Amino acid sequence: MEGSGSQKQTSNTGTYDPVSLETEVAERWSKDKIFENSIEQRRNSDPFTFLEGPPTANGKPGIHHVLSRLYKDMVCRWKTMEGHLVERKGGWDTHGLPVEIEVQKQLNLMSNEEIEAYGMEAFNQKCKESVWTYEEAWREMSERMAFWVDMDNPYVTLHDEYIESAWWSLKQMHDKGLLFRGHKVLPYCPQTGTSYSSHEVSLGYKEVAEPAVYVKFKLVDDNASVLAWTTTPWTLPGNVGLAVGPDVTYCRVRITEPPSGTWEGRGGSEVGEELILAKDLMSDVLRHQVEVVEEFSGSTIVGKAYEPLFPDAIERGDSDTAWTVVSADFVTTTDGTGVVHTAVMYGEDDYALGMEVGFPAQHTVGMDGKFIAGTHDSLDGRYVKDCDSDIINLLEADNRLYREHIYTHDYPHCWRTDHPLLYYAMDSWFVRMTAVKDKIIKFNSEVEWAPEWTGTGRVGEWLRNIKDWAISRERYWGTPLPVWICGKCGQEHCIGSIEEMNALKTRDSPSPKELHRPYVDDVKLHCSSENCDGLMVREPYVMDCWFDSGCASFAQWHYPFENEDKFKGSFPVDYICEAVDQTRGWFYSLLAVSTTVFDSICYNRCLSLGHILDSEGKKMSKSKGNVVNPWDHFNKEGTDAIRWYMTTQSAPWNPMNFDPKGVRETYAKMFLTLWNVHRFHADYAALDNFDPKDKSTFVPVENRPPLDQWILSRITTVAQDYHDQF
Repeated sequence: MEGSGSQKQTSNTGTYDPVSLETEVAERWSKDKIFENSIEQRRNSDPFTFLEGPPTANGKPGIHHVLSRLYKDMVCRWKTMEGHLVERKGGWDTHGLPVEIEVQKQLNLMSNEEIEAYGMEAFNQKCKESVWTYEEAWREMSERMAFWVDMDNPYVTLHDEYIESAWWSLKQMHDKGLLFRGHKVLPYCPQTGTSYSSHEVSLGYKEVAEPAVYVKFKLVDDNASVLAWTTTPWTLPGNVGLAVGPDVTYCRVRITEPPSGTWEGRGGSEVGEELILAKDLMSDVLRHQVEVVEEFSGSTIVGKAYEPLFPDAIERGDSDTAWTVVSADFVTTTDGTGVVHTAVMYGEDDYALGMEVGFPAQHTVGMDGKFIAGTHDSLDGRYVKDCDSDIINLLEADNRLYREHIYTHDYPHCWRTDHPLLYYAMDSWFVRMTAVKDKIIKFNSEVEWAPEWTGTGRVGEWLRNIKDWAISRERYWGTPLPVWICGKCGQEHCIGSIEEMNALKTRDSPSPKELHRPYVDDVKLHCSSENCDGLMVREPYVMDCWFDSGCASFAQWHYPFENEDKFKGSFPVDYICEAVDQTRGWFYSLLAVSTTVFDSICYNRCLSLGHILDSEGKKMSKSKGNVVNPWDHFNKEGTDAIRWYMTTQSAPWNPMNFDPKGVRETYAKMFLTLWNVHRFHADYAALDNFDPKDKSTFVPVENRPPLDQWILSRITTVAQDYHDQF
């Protein structure tokens, strides 16, 4: 067993052996039900409520989990010592990509098509089994580090009761007009085949160095080319327009001399070529000697047509604006050329502009992240991020490339697979968070954040730029989206309970074995519209797993279907605690759900913890070999030493450089000193025949020497100060 270790007998030798001592204490706590009794004895006391952020048990707990469990436990113990009733319900987060990806690896399933060929029912069964892989490891670590939490009666996001509460909450949003189906550009992962919400994207940014290009778009009936810059060459086959700022000053320049010296990357222009770009960016962009032919505002060239870069990739259809210059208020002169290449299906601003002016809305890229047939012979069927260099070669061969350079920037990656995301226009279901922006900002200000600047800065800035929450996922293992659509009249109905589903389901529809796919997919409903006799079919999505955990404040009690008193007595909860990366994860999803459903916060205080780094301040990773196994310290210096070390290195919200030597030093200087003080007292108490069980041996405080009285007074004063300031 991982948590076992050599245990020396210390009671007779006087040697400090933390493993034996802590094991002995833990066994006594368990035998005498100390944790349970600390709750039962305070049933009539004022409650202090705590909500456990649910971990996923398909991964091993690590040193960072020790830190979060430490601060959860420390605060809850403190409140228990103050006399509060502090119930601590455990929880498990059991849905979503973390689980699916692990199972896909086990089964060697590389795509959604292979999952469906394997069988959705069988795949989801494997997912259900997988989530408990390391439950015992989590229990063992929690018990070894003395984290008191009820893991025998946890809330579990895969349970039907929890799912039903989540369904209920979504129905509340639907009834308020906050749930809608839309077609938008979303962050999308071709590897997992699903879209992501904006707060998920924030978890996975990476710095990358990629080719960026300045492209020449040749005007029709004019010898000039409009110069545009892009950091995503793969979107160029989807180009359908160029955007300019109507009030931006542009210049038509003529190249008079070749560039002096060499430059980075491919590209070039001939003497006599004319280019159009923003005046303010000429010195940043141009490498040739030029003369200015004319200056004009952007509005002057609006409506001018240019030649498509890839003529066969997009069909014009009935669009009158395809491959023309249009006006857009988002165009700036902070970078690029002051001209924005527009690919409607692959950018939020591009999409909005395309819908406004009537650009063709067609994909050149499939859901697998590969160029679709007909884009270009050399690109068809290839993954887009592998084609940047080939696209640049095509541009250069056609004299469409002014220059290329390597651009270093932060780019979003899948928070679970590390795969680069694509911004991709697709159907999805959204929660209209933009409609409650003012409310959620107000509620955020009511939370007592530690540190305060997490609420005003990291969270506050995020909320000021809030976007609608894309909650549907094109996946299999998760809470099914409880929306059914009538195939005859288009009526949509959001189900809020099992009872409601059963009341509407057709006679020949099976009762689902559980509230998961594929069972709920087989449930057909009678159309809820009075004048329609059609059948309703469920939208084939599951919900964002962050929505699951965002429902924890009420779904843990199966509210509103039962435990109303439990819910009302713990809402909002007094305290939550997780690492800083949860500011745009769990902290946000909790706040988003409570704002839209209850018009309220769901937690009063939040401690946001800094990350644990290695001794040199570097991020821990298996590839670097600098990951710390907490059991290495549990079995040497003991739990108390590592707990004390972690709490004394810095403020909890600051990053902490974890140095194993520091744990050893804490053990030696702190706990060996305490042990020696204890042995000193024990030895002399024995000489005086002091028996702690014999009350007659105690001397009343008023009869003790002044120094003893001062020490006791000082202890009481310090304890009161801590009480008053916490």
